[in-house]
Amino acid sequence: MFKIFKKKEYEENGETEEKGQFPPASQELEGEEDSLLNEQQELLDMKQKLNLRIAEEADVRKRRIETLKNENSELRRQCEELTNSLNMLIRKNSADNL
Repeated sequence: MFKIFKKKEYEENGETEEKGQFPPASQELEGEEDSLLNEQQELLDMKQKLNLRIAEEADVRKRRIETLKNENSELRRQCEELTNSLNMLIRKNSADNL
């Protein structure tokens, strides 16, 4: 029944549904819907890019941590070698002083 009244209103305004014309309020709603759909797609795209960037940053940090672990391990080994060398020198000097 409501559709009948709308159809009569369209015909009074010189518009028909068959022509694909809609009342201005309907066109505004359609425009608003399109705008919101576009915004939603842009936000989804941004979300995807941000998630990708977060994953990339996490990978960079993981690689940096692994590099630091390796460097620290190498420095620890070098310190142990230097400590052993120093201990040998100290023992030798102690033995020479006896």
